[in-house]
Amino acid sequence: MKQLKFCTTLLLFISGILALRGMKPALFLMLAFAGLREIISAKEYQDAGEKKYAIASLCAGIFLFVFLLVVLFV
Repeated sequence: MKQLKFCTTLLLFISGILALRGMKPALFLMLAFAGLREIISAKEYQDAGEKKYAIASLCAGIFLFVFLLVVLFV
């Protein structure tokens, strides 16, 4: 789980750099990777027995994916 979270964080960082350089699709990648990272964090919190943090992290991840879909299709 830690390796997957590290890879997602690295891809989030790379897409952030690309977004700062002016590439518009990189913004959508940032939202997708941020949502995925939050969902991974929710699984880690659930495994640690932290239910409140798991629910909050899962909600944040779902919100980021829904926001991404709204931005892409509206």
